[in-house]
Amino acid sequence: MKTKKLKLPSLVNIQRLQEEVRSLPAKAWKPHFNTQHYSGPWSVAPLRSVGGESDHIYPNPASEEPFKDTSFLESLPYTQSVIGLIPGDKTAIRFMKLGAKGHIHEHRDYMLSIDDEDLRLHIPVFTHDAAEFWLDGERVFMQEGECWYLNFNLKHQLYNPGPTDRIHLVIDCVVSPELHSFILN
Repeated sequence: MKTKKLKLPSLVNIQRLQEEVRSLPAKAWKPHFNTQHYSGPWSVAPLRSVGGESDHIYPNPASEEPFKDTSFLESLPYTQSVIGLIPGDKTAIRFMKLGAKGHIHEHRDYMLSIDDEDLRLHIPVFTHDAAEFWLDGERVFMQEGECWYLNFNLKHQLYNPGPTDRIHLVIDCVVSPELHSFILN
């Protein structure tokens, strides 16, 4: 099966999730490390990372150290409950912020689809109609509070012309029969 994208049932009270994002301290946001693939402001607030390190934003699947919740996630009870609605094991979880005038250039992430061992879900927390997300040459319109499965093995890019930040809750999950059923049913 080569599913490109699926909008899943809504999982969130968007106002509660937005309140928790606003409560994060400025030090929670780390500039993204892959500077050759973007321009403008792009930052990450790690909620679950290798070793639970609150400054570790690289979701290294080859690490021998397990993924653990960071101190930031421990302070976000509603976000924890949203994550808990998704069945199965999770690896990296983070809020990702593409600031106004930010552009993530076209690229592929590998081994992140429902046909692989891991997949990625996006829940837009703050967005606007001008923010563009392109997947395999097609614009995907994601609204606040929606939950999306996207096949990130395909080429994708993002552009935020402004005027506000675009922030998504990004959840990397281990594919399992329960997760497969959750996404496809």
